[in-house]
Amino acid sequence: MKNPTFYTVLTKKFVLRCNHREWLQRTQTLYNEVLQFYYELYLNQQAQLNAGSQQVMRSLEQLTIVGRDKKEVPFPLPWKKIPLYFRRAAINAAIAAGKSYLARDRQWKQTEKFTASVTFYKGMYKRLNEKSVELKVWDGEAWRWLHCRLSGNTFSPTEECLSPSVVLKGQQTELHVPVREAVPDGRKAKERIADGENIAAVQFTNRDRLAVMCVLDSEGEQKAARFIKGGAEYVHLCRKVQEALERSQKATGNQAGGQSNQKYWMKLKHLNEYYSHKFSREIVDYCAEWQVSVLVLPVYSEEYSRYVMKSSGNWSALHLSNQIREKLKYKAWKAGIVVLETDAAGVSSQCAVCGKKIRKKDAEFACPEGHEGNRYLNGALNLGRKCLKSFGKQVG
Repeated sequence: MKNPTFYTVLTKKFVLRCNHREWLQRTQTLYNEVLQFYYELYLNQQAQLNAGSQQVMRSLEQLTIVGRDKKEVPFPLPWKKIPLYFRRAAINAAIAAGKSYLARDRQWKQTEKFTASVTFYKGMYKRLNEKSVELKVWDGEAWRWLHCRLSGNTFSPTEECLSPSVVLKGQQTELHVPVREAVPDGRKAKERIADGENIAAVQFTNRDRLAVMCVLDSEGEQKAARFIKGGAEYVHLCRKVQEALERSQKATGNQAGGQSNQKYWMKLKHLNEYYSHKFSREIVDYCAEWQVSVLVLPVYSEEYSRYVMKSSGNWSALHLSNQIREKLKYKAWKAGIVVLETDAAGVSSQCAVCGKKIRKKDAEFACPEGHEGNRYLNGALNLGRKCLKSFGKQVG
């Protein structure tokens, strides 16, 4: 029996430039009008459309598009010259929006006006590469092929490009391209642990060493450790931007928003993105170096999340761990590593050597039996062993 192929799908963003940006705006306006039309039709007819998404789409088309038999349809599409795949992209978006509304038990109002980005299905784009793409757009009178220049990203030979979307952001236009790539190892965590492969556990801190890693073998013995540094640098840069933002807000009458302050919020966002990518990449690379196949992250209690995370501040090293987690999940999977989350209750309060209750002082610990060391590394070791025990492993 052939082994199934596993994939990861990521979205790559390119800056898009063209000579007729207004054509892209008109195309998006038309797209959302078509989306709105099918959204309302779907909600009105959903009782008769209980089937898979493909069948629902086909049913909606039969209600609105005259077929080869030339029979009249009950809800004719009020636009002419709507390309097939443009229409189907709008229908799929309408079905998703309709299902989301129904899943909320109609607690929210129906969407009265959509502002969705246009997804270009096959046939609506061609010649896509790292430097350019041609898009079929509506200029207000006719459909035309528009040549667009791309910059800011690359494709690898192993990636398969899926349907791109044009995203209009103020004065900037972006092309978001989902890419699919095969994952080298799609086995479940249970199989990997049963095969005796290495695991790694991570503890997050609010210090310069913001992530502490411990690599364990299948018996729970420590094989290696890594301290990911850079928390102080991140906090320092964020603080400088916050100080500039405060000065700007005072100069503009303590207004939180506004054009003059927007650039500082964007700088904070970019710092968060850059460092969360940087640190998550370091963690995945270290796992690859030690042939780790399972990465264990801590799950904290609701009380911890409410008080400790909140008190640390939005631009602290500990708060950055939320973004690091999100990026670890897809980066690790892309590298063939499974990410597990294990309850962290108790892992920081007992000695990993003897199990006795520890005393903490700054980043160090000591226990009644004389064992001492870094308390975050001790917690990571306990977390890894706790994960192994949950799979029935006997650990020392």
